[in-house]
Amino acid sequence: MVIGAATVKIHRVFSFRTSIPQASQAVVINEVTIETVWRCEETPKLPRPIKVLLDKKFPGWQFPAVSDDDCQDVKTWGGKDAFAQLIQGDFDDDGRLDYAVLIELESGTDERGLVSRPAVYIIAFLARRNEYRMRIVTHEGGGCLQLMRKGEGDYDYHAQREFTYSHDTISSGEGMGGSSYLYEHGKFRAIITSD
Repeated sequence: MVIGAATVKIHRVFSFRTSIPQASQAVVINEVTIETVWRCEETPKLPRPIKVLLDKKFPGWQFPAVSDDDCQDVKTWGGKDAFAQLIQGDFDDDGRLDYAVLIELESGTDERGLVSRPAVYIIAFLARRNEYRMRIVTHEGGGCLQLMRKGEGDYDYHAQREFTYSHDTISSGEGMGGSSYLYEHGKFRAIITSD
């Protein structure tokens, strides 16, 4: 049994007909599979220096709600300790562990009194010797974050070609669309990786 997850047995019954010369026979196959269903109620715990930086720059921030499908996908991909709102990797390829978070700011009202949607950001924290350098990756964050590891392959829809990640990269998507954010020359560059 996996901690933080439930194991669910799924029974599937398949029925089809076979043609045998001079006979027709029904065949029933009973299949039992076991799938892991992860618990998704928890939110990630941030290192204190990162929380302090977020609180200072984005007062009132919070982790966005994540769909159950996104949570299940992230945990299946990254393991029980993976979160859809937080990933860790070496984004600037300097040998230090960096962080990326998905946060939202509460909605506000404009001058006409219309309520706006909450703003969803991806924020990176690049580790330095004794501190983190905060970088806004995008203000159009998706439904979840995933880590694309150095050496993994992907497809760039804009350039219409396959490529390999030169170092750990932030990936985010919502629905069928998604982008990866590769750190190059001091900034994050968006690559459309699902369309």
